[in-house]
Amino acid sequence: MLSLVVVGGPTHVHGMSRASTRRSALEAADKPESSLKAEPGAAGTGLREWLGSLGRYQARAAAFDTRMQGNATLTGRSSRQVTRLLRARLRRGHTAGELLVTKQNHLVPDEPERAREWASKLAESISPSREPGISG
Repeated sequence: MLSLVVVGGPTHVHGMSRASTRRSALEAADKPESSLKAEPGAAGTGLREWLGSLGRYQARAAAFDTRMQGNATLTGRSSRQVTRLLRARLRRGHTAGELLVTKQNHLVPDEPERAREWASKLAESISPSREPGISG
């Protein structure tokens, strides 16, 4: 049984990546003066397309994104779009989180610890003792 699906991706142009924004990111990483590195498979299927291909499941879902540090109104936040698409596919609880990155696409200080705390809370939320009708 599927208990928890955690899905995340980068924020591109205020939202989820699209084929055009992934191409632009790859072009930026290919420039000799760029400090960016493309992840393996970055040119392939994106999160938006993958989510669209999912069937329907009974599972909890959590979404996260990576975005530049700053007000989300200015930077965007792809986790909201991911959460909306997950709601259409997964019929149980949903939560969203974010990881802040620098212009060089590195996590800002303290983000790894914040991510561990978020993951720990997610794990607690699906522990058997917290499931309805099950006591621990």
